[in-house]
Amino acid sequence: MLQRESLPSTGIYLCYNAINVYIFVGRQADPSLIQALYKVADFTQINIALTEEEIFADVESSAYLTNLYSLINQVRY
Repeated sequence: MLQRESLPSTGIYLCYNAINVYIFVGRQADPSLIQALYKVADFTQINIALTEEEIFADVESSAYLTNLYSLINQVRY
């Protein structure tokens, strides 16, 4: 079983439990990835209630979001 403590705080990880896909964001993750994904400047500003639709609203305008969206959809199906 994967434990939160085993993930380095410098990254962003997709975690899948056969039902849900979770995005784990480390406190020291790359700010440009946090900006692309959550539209905020740093970890402390992330809104955990943000929906998938809100995260991927501009998917066509970002190569990062396009790739992430594709990866999540592959895991789901």
